[in-house]
Amino acid sequence: MMPALTDPELLTCYKNALANWRYEGYVVFTDLAQEWVRTNLPNRSSKDLGRLMQEYVAAGGEIDQQKETRPEWDAHEFHFDLAFPFKAGSFTLRRVCFMMTLTMPMTP
Repeated sequence: MMPALTDPELLTCYKNALANWRYEGYVVFTDLAQEWVRTNLPNRSSKDLGRLMQEYVAAGGEIDQQKETRPEWDAHEFHFDLAFPFKAGSFTLRRVCFMMTLTMPMTP
């Protein structure tokens, strides 16, 4: 079990970013993540997944906070995991989507 993100200010920032899923620059997928979506979910766009993530969190779904241990990401203290269910054909899947963060001068 992963620890839930409990910092109220950081949680508010994530919820605000997810609430803006339909606007450019709020929920951004890396090139590798976009390629995974195109290959594995050909009928879904990254924008669809942003909407699904927002709906999941708005309904009470948790964001998990993990201490970052991978050497290639050591510039970041933590990474944040969001596992949410979504439809792929006639199946409902639960997939972990990594929310990598960029620190920006914004307030909640």
